[in-house]
Amino acid sequence: MMKKKVDRQAIMLVIAGVLLFGWGVFEVTERDSKRVLPEDHHIISQKISSINIDIENTRTIDRMSPLHQSWNSVKDQATIYGLTLDAVKRTPALLPKIYSGSAPSWQGKIKGDVKTSLMVMRRLQKTIPIQYHDFKLTETSIEVIFSVLGTTQ
Repeated sequence: MMKKKVDRQAIMLVIAGVLLFGWGVFEVTERDSKRVLPEDHHIISQKISSINIDIENTRTIDRMSPLHQSWNSVKDQATIYGLTLDAVKRTPALLPKIYSGSAPSWQGKIKGDVKTSLMVMRRLQKTIPIQYHDFKLTETSIEVIFSVLGTTQ
């Protein structure tokens, strides 16, 4: 007699669990169907994909180039496109705004036409380890403070 009572309780618990699970699935799908995505969700998805590709490309870089070689690449691109390049000294006021990681770095300032400067900066970012920190923008020009990373070997 006791065995039948346990079996009925077990069956009732299983039925209750199945009903609870079914209700949970229904609620999740019901709420998901009512969710509205922002109008620009496809643009956000594209940007995320682009960032993921950039991250993957960065991971494939075996090692950083020597620092002087990376700096020369920046100097060459600036010269080719008529931009002004200056080295920047590390001052206490500048320290919070620049790269502070473990890799050796040199800081600089690039200045020129907005479109040309942005094109060159994007190109440099694809080929050498460089970080952009601070900028000053006028109607016709942009000035960007950056750090070039590399090895000291």
